[in-house]
Amino acid sequence: MDKPKEHFLYLDMLRGVAAIAVVLLHWFAGFGYTPFGSGGLAVDLFFMLSGFVIAHSYGDRLLAGFSKKTYLVSRIIRLYPMIILGAVLGVARVIGAGVLKGDPVSSTDLIGQFVKNLLLLPNTGTDLAAMFPLNGPIWSLHFEMLAYLAFCLFLFKVNSKWILAILPVAAIAVFDWASVIFGAGLSASDQSTSIQVYLHGLGRVTLGFGTGVLVYRFRDRLLTAVRYHALVPIVLLTAIFFVPKATMQPLLAVFVICAVFPMIVLGGSRVPVSGRFEGLAKALGDLSYPLYAIHVPLLWIVAGMCKFAGIAIGGAEVNNAIFVIPGVVVLSLFVFRCVDRPTRMLLAKSRSAGPIHARITG
Repeated sequence: MDKPKEHFLYLDMLRGVAAIAVVLLHWFAGFGYTPFGSGGLAVDLFFMLSGFVIAHSYGDRLLAGFSKKTYLVSRIIRLYPMIILGAVLGVARVIGAGVLKGDPVSSTDLIGQFVKNLLLLPNTGTDLAAMFPLNGPIWSLHFEMLAYLAFCLFLFKVNSKWILAILPVAAIAVFDWASVIFGAGLSASDQSTSIQVYLHGLGRVTLGFGTGVLVYRFRDRLLTAVRYHALVPIVLLTAIFFVPKATMQPLLAVFVICAVFPMIVLGGSRVPVSGRFEGLAKALGDLSYPLYAIHVPLLWIVAGMCKFAGIAIGGAEVNNAIFVIPGVVVLSLFVFRCVDRPTRMLLAKSRSAGPIHARITG
């Protein structure tokens, strides 16, 4: 019988904070503004949190002979309700935009993209979001599923020194990505080939997920050296994500991923959460995955409706963020409680996939 697993509610909350930063990044960037220009680093934190929690929830169990099929089914059940909903909303967004522009979209192309989205099959493109044009953030779930597969095939039993050995190689790919996003570096231009883009994603998930696994494995040895107040990482993450793209440098981005994020995850795994703070932490944790998975089509569906209705606070559509972003956050929390969680519980029960132990997933 499995022993009860510790639950990291504070880390759930940090994931919610990071998800909101991604929403702010996409909203302001969509109108050509720079606040939260470094919000894309939140995805690297997501990967790290996933590596930490998956190692915690399944590492010992897989070593003890836990079914790999059951593990993979539980991961699919965890991710797919929102992948499907995000694809449906992406189709609605594309159709709506076509209607507003008077330029109907090819139904064949749309169906093809919808199927590829459901199968997590990427397109070629010059950036990671272009891999899944119906719902850009799904690119990270493609790599998340690869990480889940790698974990149950070999990563759960690989010696930590071999994981540590591969991380510098992954960091090179991450530096190349950061060079494209944040400034001149290894890349000769701000455009990447499709192969290079895919290697960027592979490097980011390898570095983030692998580091998360190592942080969990060495957690008991290092915890006494990493302690902080609950507000410190929230303020620090907000400050990091707020940095405009033009200000964030490639080496600094890699430093944040390789040094700052591991310390935040390590210390955050021991931050106690209680009282009113517990309710906020739980809500942010519940919100994090649905918000991340469906926010892009939601944002631009609402933005299109505002444009059609002529709504622009202070004469600028970007200012509609005052009500659009809170609305998307509330709607995402509603989706979690009324769609995502009930669907996963039903699927887990009907497929005999067992309980879903890890709340923090990509």
